[in-house]
Amino acid sequence: MRVFRRLLAPAVARVRTMLTRRLNRGSRLARRLFMVGIEASEARRPARRTATSISSLPDGAAVFTNAKVITCDAHGTVASALAIDAGRIVAVGDEETVRRHVKADAKIVDLRGATLLPGLIDTHPHLMHFGALAEPLVDLADARSHEDIVRLIAGRARLVPTGKWIMTTPVGEPHYFIRRSYRDLAEGELPGRLVLDRAAPHHPVFIQAWAPVTPNVCAVNTLALRRLGISRATPERIGNVWIEKDAGGEPTGLLRGSVTIYYCDSPS
Repeated sequence: MRVFRRLLAPAVARVRTMLTRRLNRGSRLARRLFMVGIEASEARRPARRTATSISSLPDGAAVFTNAKVITCDAHGTVASALAIDAGRIVAVGDEETVRRHVKADAKIVDLRGATLLPGLIDTHPHLMHFGALAEPLVDLADARSHEDIVRLIAGRARLVPTGKWIMTTPVGEPHYFIRRSYRDLAEGELPGRLVLDRAAPHHPVFIQAWAPVTPNVCAVNTLALRRLGISRATPERIGNVWIEKDAGGEPTGLLRGSVTIYYCDSPS
């Protein structure tokens, strides 16, 4: 069991990061809060860990006090109270502060030191699946420019033996990339092979494309092109994959079309 937990630890950490990002982007309060109660005082309760699900909240306003509120914001803020009204979070902070945001007759719920988390509702869960998928990859989700990408890949190259593949996540917010994608990079496009060569000239590099975007685009460096057998002599289209070439006929490192490889750990 210990070995199993140790093997899963990186994937679990990745899932935790994905959850935090998704929760940061949410604005509505799910009407279901999940509380993990951790003993705050041995004199009040036996020292044990319990889990409680609140399936229905008061119709009006309520203030949860004496709590450990995990906000999941960018700073990892932990508050002691939370106020809701009509199914929405209206304030998070200390008890005195949040009480100002609701009426005096708001229901007060003493959590007695318990931890309060947002409700996690997923009708089609792939959290562990995608966590395990993304764990070994260089995370480019928040990259803002080609320089960011070069820096992140170069950091991984210092840890990976020469000649081994370096694979990355796509740029932006998976998996539909509606709010952010590689198009939002400062350059407006993925980096080509020459830029990626600066990051890892001695490793084949592959910036992945993820579903369900079709057609899609991925990027590789010069060594990766060589490993894949792609050169100026390669046709510009093979099946449903288009190989972008520069004015001189050399592949730029950008491949378009059916280039999504979700369930494969090697681009070759």
